[in-house]
Amino acid sequence: MPDTEHIAFAAEFPASTRDQWLKLVDGVLKGAPFDKRLVARTYDGLAIQPLYPRDANAQPIAARASGAPWTVMQRVDHPDPAAANEEALHDLENGATGLTLVMAGSLNANGYGLDSSVETLERVLDGIYLDAGVTIDFNVAAQTRNAAKNFAAVIKKRGVSPAAVDMRASLNPLGHVAATGSEAVPWSTLAPNFAGLVAELSHEGFRGPFAVADGRVIHNAGGSEAQELAFALASAVTYLRALEGRGIALDVARRMIYFARPSLSSPPDSAARTRSRCCRSPPRMACRIVSRGALRATRSSSCWRNPIWRACPTPARDQAASRI
Repeated sequence: MPDTEHIAFAAEFPASTRDQWLKLVDGVLKGAPFDKRLVARTYDGLAIQPLYPRDANAQPIAARASGAPWTVMQRVDHPDPAAANEEALHDLENGATGLTLVMAGSLNANGYGLDSSVETLERVLDGIYLDAGVTIDFNVAAQTRNAAKNFAAVIKKRGVSPAAVDMRASLNPLGHVAATGSEAVPWSTLAPNFAGLVAELSHEGFRGPFAVADGRVIHNAGGSEAQELAFALASAVTYLRALEGRGIALDVARRMIYFARPSLSSPPDSAARTRSRCCRSPPRMACRIVSRGALRATRSSSCWRNPIWRACPTPARDQAASRI
């Protein structure tokens, strides 16, 4: 069936109105206040309605290619590389299509985690065909921020083309600053180093994305949904500026930033063996439970992210501007 073909399953039924829906709701509530029973509120006090009308001017929000499968990510965090390898192989054989390598000391290691040495990564990834579509993601700490570079060394030793490997380097220096509450190195110094590492991985042939906008550190500290969104989006903009300062075009730089979210049913700060599913679309945020608030937060991230991306110049846009 062509992607453009539209099937209107409800076309034979008359259109319903909000007033009709409210009348039905009133019958169920039996006099109970609508606002107290059905309207939820975020930690910031923002109201979340149970049902919203469709925006007449709504446009599709691009997330991934039409028909593309979700990437099912499984965390690998056992400190013993051999045991971690056994778990990784088991997960891939049973439906996972990607692995999140959790490094010791990272925000969500929860007392577990691997070291980032080349030897450890080789053992953990033994028997895994890294050029066969398996996504590799990282959760790193300051002491394991070399995980992506060491992974690149593993790829080189195997003789695999970096372009054939789906690696998400998960570089997130701002997340570390937020988690520790201190800035050992000023951002004016850290930004060029961050951008330099991204450029290095890109020049080696990896497709990225390389940097991650991760709001979970705010959630773990007791922050609200809006604060999570704000931190993630502010991190993305800051990384964009750092990459632009390196001489990387904004349209290229925005594709180097990793946006993902854990599954709605598994808060990322829960037990170490949480099973989570990730996609490339909204920023990483903690979804506390399967709720309207969690869904609204992830949808909001796309709504706020897209204007940022649209502000990034593209070759086509630049050419059009030059003709004005």
